[in-house]
Amino acid sequence: INAEYMGKKKEMRLVLSLCLLVALSAHAQQAMWPHGPNAIDMDSTTIGAWIGSPQKPMNPVLMDFYAPWCPHCNHLEPEFMNAAAQLKQAGSPVVLGMFNGDAESSVASQYGSSGFPTVMYFDSVGNRREYQGDRTASQIIQFVNQMTSSPQKAELSPSLRSAEKMRLHKVRLPKCYLSEKSQYTA
Repeated sequence: INAEYMGKKKEMRLVLSLCLLVALSAHAQQAMWPHGPNAIDMDSTTIGAWIGSPQKPMNPVLMDFYAPWCPHCNHLEPEFMNAAAQLKQAGSPVVLGMFNGDAESSVASQYGSSGFPTVMYFDSVGNRREYQGDRTASQIIQFVNQMTSSPQKAELSPSLRSAEKMRLHKVRLPKCYLSEKSQYTA
């Protein structure tokens, strides 16, 4: 009876070890890709490696500079992730990234972020253009496709034309600024 008990005890340890291993690997994947597998989390140590320059062209990047406490950012995130998944599946060369601009505001401002969310497109040599369109997956995809197509073929949709007019006339979509942070945190 003692040998049978010891065998079951070893079996139970093995099952528990496997459960722990699965839980830890899921946690490690979540830490590496907290926003999902289709957008890359970037920080001050990695963002420079993804943004191209004239000396070192890279794939274009669409970056979402966000703050965890910002309600506009929280509303944008699932749309951005949906766009990232669809663009990845379609084989788009554009890399979609997420950057916590609240945690590293000086770095975010170096890349053109002035509030949250700021969605910025960087072409292969680092030229940037702020996305001003609707915060929906379909409009984000349309913007990316427009930015990566030849100028002769690119045609702005009515909503992107409106966004361009808004940009020209300094009309801004809602953003959160650091002074508003206290309203949204506990």
